[in-house]
Amino acid sequence: MKAKTLLLCLCMLAAGLSADVFLLQKSRTEAYYNGGSVNPAEERTHSIWVGDNRMALISGSRRVVVDGRNQVFLFINQEEKTFVKAPLPLNPADIFPAPLIERMGRFPMTGSVEATNERKEIDGRECRAYRIHSWVPYEGMKYNESETTHWYTSETLFDVTAAEKLFRQLRMLNSMEAAYRKALNQIPGFSLCSDSVRYREGTPIKSRTWIETMKKQDPPADVYTVPEGFKVKPHLSIADLRAM
Repeated sequence: MKAKTLLLCLCMLAAGLSADVFLLQKSRTEAYYNGGSVNPAEERTHSIWVGDNRMALISGSRRVVVDGRNQVFLFINQEEKTFVKAPLPLNPADIFPAPLIERMGRFPMTGSVEATNERKEIDGRECRAYRIHSWVPYEGMKYNESETTHWYTSETLFDVTAAEKLFRQLRMLNSMEAAYRKALNQIPGFSLCSDSVRYREGTPIKSRTWIETMKKQDPPADVYTVPEGFKVKPHLSIADLRAM
């Protein structure tokens, strides 16, 4: 009887260790005045699944999968029932059309990363603050400028070191100067919360992003794969990126 009880406990423990981690990420952009009208506050929600050497980011009808097991990147459009597929490590030339690659190359984002000594607990997890200042330089001006304080932690329910390699692939969706991308990739840990101010024609726009939920959970059967019947398309569009 004791042997059966022990076996049952071990089976339950193994199931708990094999479960993936589900994260619910929320963001809120405050209302702001621009161009003669008031833009209302906006809230958005993203779902993130982190498994064994694979992750999925879900935003509305779009799903991005970084599958380190099979060395595959997937961008799935649930609305259109289409997907774009590319090998890892991700090369923008494999997912964007040539004219868009050329345009992105002319306006890369740059910036700076500052590791501070500020620390605090968020949901019982020790975090350290990193300040990120980014912008697109053009003719001596700073466009799409933003200043963000991220609170990073290594205390998560998933292997942070392994997950960092997957999340870095997502940065390949944006055009960045090499030094700035390297600085971002060197930040250790996972961002639990961030406060940001971006500027549009001099108008400050405040936003906040945070992890509402982090828990072990069995993922949907197809969260890391392309649903049956979906058609492959050669490239992503600007509309695909904006939907994320």
